[in-house]
Amino acid sequence: MKLFIVPGGGDPESDLYKQGFELIKHEAAKRGFENVHVFKFPGHFSLTGDKEYLNQQVAKDIVLKEVLKAESERIPYNLFGRSYGCGIIMELLLNNKFTYLNRVVLWGPSPIVNIYRVTVFEKAAIEIAKKEKGCFVNEESYTSCNPFEIQLLKYEGPQKIIIGTGKLDKHSKPVFIDFLKAYVGEKESVFFEKPIDDVGHEITSYNEQYINLIFGK
Repeated sequence: MKLFIVPGGGDPESDLYKQGFELIKHEAAKRGFENVHVFKFPGHFSLTGDKEYLNQQVAKDIVLKEVLKAESERIPYNLFGRSYGCGIIMELLLNNKFTYLNRVVLWGPSPIVNIYRVTVFEKAAIEIAKKEKGCFVNEESYTSCNPFEIQLLKYEGPQKIIIGTGKLDKHSKPVFIDFLKAYVGEKESVFFEKPIDDVGHEITSYNEQYINLIFGK
């Protein structure tokens, strides 16, 4: 079994995120996952330095290449996406059929207005992305996105999607999850988990509910 982790806009190697991904890798190993692949994308400093900007469609193609490789090798796999990465996974699900995909979990999907805010509108957020999150963003980081709200509305596939967030999440607020429930409506394959108490967007220490969300009980 393989676990693909599709990160958000921040570089997985940055101090803000690395510990959180190491936590997931540790828990995956305990559950018998033979391989955990944490993607990096152009725009992440540890991959391309300061030479490129984050683009969701470019990132999607990178993920799809590895997923299709697992499919061709008949390797069962899970997809876990967080934040900006949730939209990447939705693009895959809307435009492809997968045979060996076992579980899909999306943590903290961002509303399109928030993606616009942190990549175009709010200059301070763009500086934070560069100085603290290890990534370059610009207007293309926003225009390359299909709104998660619309992606979910369009989704009619058979693959079960589990969506979660934290009660303290400032980027994917519980009210956004309520909005999705209200406007997207009930779907047989989409399940919303109750927001987890006392956690925000980034989780870097063990939380039983969070780990159970990712891997199942």
